[in-house]
Amino acid sequence: MLLPEPFAAEHDEHLRRYCQNPGSSAILGRVREMILRDRDERLVHVALKAIDLGQTQQGDEPGERFFGAFLTDLRMRKALETENQTLLARLEQEALIDPLTGLPNRRAFDAEAVRAMARLRGTARRRCSPSSTSTTSIRSTPISAMPPAMPC
Repeated sequence: MLLPEPFAAEHDEHLRRYCQNPGSSAILGRVREMILRDRDERLVHVALKAIDLGQTQQGDEPGERFFGAFLTDLRMRKALETENQTLLARLEQEALIDPLTGLPNRRAFDAEAVRAMARLRGTARRRCSPSSTSTTSIRSTPISAMPPAMPC
């Protein structure tokens, strides 16, 4: 498996910095979800936990540094999450429709009433807001010629 290109360069930079200052990684030892590319060029969601396996010694000089990783394929979990979201959306729709008549039920009426009241409150605020009236027109207009005030 390979990292897709935007992540590959970032990965190489993380490795370079870690090798210069070992023990300073915020990534190693933590499980991260990422997308890898398989040999058929398909993108695969995985959970990855990378670890530092240490460095070999060759005499007095440090040798090669080795890293390991645990991968878990998340394709099945992602498919189930998508299916669950689809089923939840369908259930939410079915909860608003009477199964016998196919018409909106009381829940749908209540939900629409709440949305309508919110729209009306927003409209009333705009009508009553100080920015929608000019103070000069209020001063120059006789009270008897003014329209009745809207309740807020």
